[in-house]
Amino acid sequence: TPAVALNDDGTLVEVHQSQNASTLWYHVGHLDANGEITWSASSQYDNGVLPTVAFTGTGTLREIHKSQSNSQNWTWTGVLNANSVSWSGNAKTSLARYDKTRSGVVSVWTGADGATSADTLRYSTDQVTGDRIRYQQTAFDEFQDGDSAELKQGALFYAAPATSSSFIVSARQAGKVVRGWDFDSASDATNPLANYPATNQPYSGWYTSLTANAVR
Repeated sequence: TPAVALNDDGTLVEVHQSQNASTLWYHVGHLDANGEITWSASSQYDNGVLPTVAFTGTGTLREIHKSQSNSQNWTWTGVLNANSVSWSGNAKTSLARYDKTRSGVVSVWTGADGATSADTLRYSTDQVTGDRIRYQQTAFDEFQDGDSAELKQGALFYAAPATSSSFIVSARQAGKVVRGWDFDSASDATNPLANYPATNQPYSGWYTSLTANAVR
């Protein structure tokens, strides 16, 4: 049951419950310019379940979790050091635990809500509604014929068997980069031709002639 708070300077504090016990632990992390996070060692700070955390100011935090024995919530105040947090002021609180799915105007969720695939991460903001969280697509990580419509969102690279002529033509006409695999006959050629007609016969005369004269 992890929760993460991210400060404007790229510092993160993560809290979670042990997978084996009702103990609570935290890490401090630092986000670099390449999007990689360097984490400090994990340290226990309390007992309990369902921890949440948020930055309350520059270098200050508040953590709220539920008792491991009843429905009472407890809180800590934290002061961020370079790679650790100094926790103090542990007390009962009537405050609710923080909403882990939201930070400011940004909310995140998975397909577990039934609206999308269960393994899909999505986000919304005050300007974007329900887009996917994903790496930018690269060649050969393609939207393929038969994939779900969800995977089509924002896709540039497409692929299908060379015999799927309607899919290839439609994608090419839409300005996509298309790979057709098992392109093993001149009769597989479409107009426009797939950007990458991937063949098992690269030295055949029909193939070298076709690709040499193709208009891309």
